Amino acid sequence: MANKAERIISRISHKVMGDTRVLVVVEKYISGKTLRNMLEDWEYDVIGVCTSGKEALVRIKEDRPAIILTDIELNNCNGIHLACHLNLH
Repeated sequence: MANKAERIISRISHKVMGDTRVLVVVEKYISGKTLRNMLEDWEYDVIGVCTSGKEALVRIKEDRPAIILTDIELNNCNGIHLACHLNLH
């Protein structure tokens, strides 16, 4: 996958982050799986890949990730709406 998100993330300097819990929220699972593999190579603890805002909200409440990577466009809402919802809670 050589999309824009992957190119940007690969340029970010990173440190070994072993205990940092990350949730990936993307429209297409295959993109999320690629991001998951990249983050796991960098030793992040990826707790899951979600393909909808609803699924993400459940996982966020249950798993309390430190970092949430989300697409702007999702299946049943968008990443901005999801971020706004999280800021309210």
